Amino acid sequence: MKIDRIYFLIHPACWALTSGRPDTSVLEASGVRLSWWYSAYKWEKRVNQQQKQFIDNIGHDEALVIYPIGDTPAMRELEEHGTRILGKRCIIQKAGIQREPEVLWEMAEPIRHFLEDEELPGRREFWEVIPSNLRNEIESEIREVCVQDGYDWSPGALKVIAGNRSYAQEISDELAERGLEIDPATLRCEAFGEGFEQCAMTWKSMVPHYLGWTHPIENNFELSVSGSPVLFDATLKERISLENDIRLFLWEKSHGLPLGMFARCRARLIDPHYEAQVPLHDHHLEVRDHLDCILWPGEQPAIKPALEVEDGSLKVPVLSGIRKIQEH
Repeated sequence: MKIDRIYFLIHPACWALTSGRPDTSVLEASGVRLSWWYSAYKWEKRVNQQQKQFIDNIGHDEALVIYPIGDTPAMRELEEHGTRILGKRCIIQKAGIQREPEVLWEMAEPIRHFLEDEELPGRREFWEVIPSNLRNEIESEIREVCVQDGYDWSPGALKVIAGNRSYAQEISDELAERGLEIDPATLRCEAFGEGFEQCAMTWKSMVPHYLGWTHPIENNFELSVSGSPVLFDATLKERISLENDIRLFLWEKSHGLPLGMFARCRARLIDPHYEAQVPLHDHHLEVRDHLDCILWPGEQPAIKPALEVEDGSLKVPVLSGIRKIQEH
């Protein structure tokens, strides 16, 4: 069976994990308002229904890959719905993934410790869940990045590269086992889920590279949910394709103000970090983070990289989603 398009449903039931009961102590510690929590929770319930309707209309030459999160009624319903409607054209990810060793976050040059200290707490558990035939390949890629960029980058990226490589292998194996044929040069893909600018971008970012697909996996906002308050009342107007697999998402908020975000739809661990230069002439700009805190103008938080102005343009970081550096 020839497949021309694959959809990726990534972590679509995050808020369902709480069973509708927010932990107010956790919210307070993380700076999340109760109203934000309920907004995202209700958004998810609505979008889950839209995702089911979307699955109903997936074409005969299209397939779906589901990345489950948790074991809740909402998650099970989506998995069962996909399997019932699509049969063998619905692939449910089962590859294991283990977060990077916690102690790395307290170390200078954490990646050097990860590579060289075989007794590092959590290191063995990290590698054990990765298929043995992929371990040398993943380690070689990490070392290649270190030759270029050194060892002092975020250890959170270790989980990302391991997950993407394992997921890609499972997708390849499942396609072959089910007799689903694709043309790597023409295959088109789209991802949606939660968060739109978080896991739905992160866990598919490297998959096309590992599978030799020509085109990246684009992101669909309408079938996604975000935990970012700035997007709660936003309507997507346009997605503009730029060089280096960068996309500019343009929204309009409920009060008519425009909102934009630069993000890469495909990235490798070795790729450079990109910045967009936004001209300040005749514009009044405000940069906010995912918790709606103002990053520019004004005094910027010391814990995050400062935004810079160069030749009359504000340098805005492009979200890569691979967690290699601290991103706004």
